Amino acid sequence: MFRRSFLAATVVSLIAAAAPAHAKRACEFESAPRVLMEDGDPHEVGSKLLQLWEVADHPVLWSETAPETGDYRRFRDDLAQRKIETDPMHLLERSPTENNRMVMRNAGDWIRPAACLEMLMFGHQYGRLNTFETPSEFASIILRSADRQRLRVYYYTINHDGIGRMDSIVEPTLDDRRDGWEVLVALHSHVFHPG
Repeated sequence: MFRRSFLAATVVSLIAAAAPAHAKRACEFESAPRVLMEDGDPHEVGSKLLQLWEVADHPVLWSETAPETGDYRRFRDDLAQRKIETDPMHLLERSPTENNRMVMRNAGDWIRPAACLEMLMFGHQYGRLNTFETPSEFASIILRSADRQRLRVYYYTINHDGIGRMDSIVEPTLDDRRDGWEVLVALHSHVFHPG
């Protein structure tokens, strides 16, 4: 009896110890992106980049799990060090445009914490240009495969405060859509000027 209980307890302990490694997945891409178009130095204003990640559609990508390393973590550390206001309502109130007033009226439905994918995309842009020194924007379109197993994550920037025409990212997205991919999300950063 004792031996069987000890063995069972040992097996349960080993399974429990191994479970967190399998249950918790980091907020990161499982592979490097494929560069579809690149022009200019990555760390200069006006440089262009269009790239694509194709990854498994894992729940962590849609969660509020933050990247533990990389450029997004560096952004968060820089933000904390600079003691910059981050409350979205206070930021919107500072610039009372009609669009911002509309967002404030719908804040309960429209404003929520960033998901892992959003943090990864913002971190990627921050790795190109420090937003505190040179605010710049990006666009990202996320699609899901017909079998619901894979994501395609397009990322486009011209390293500029404004994105301009988005044909470069829209055209491959439309091709994918014709091939059965479902468009899930279009992200576009609008940066505040901390200075």
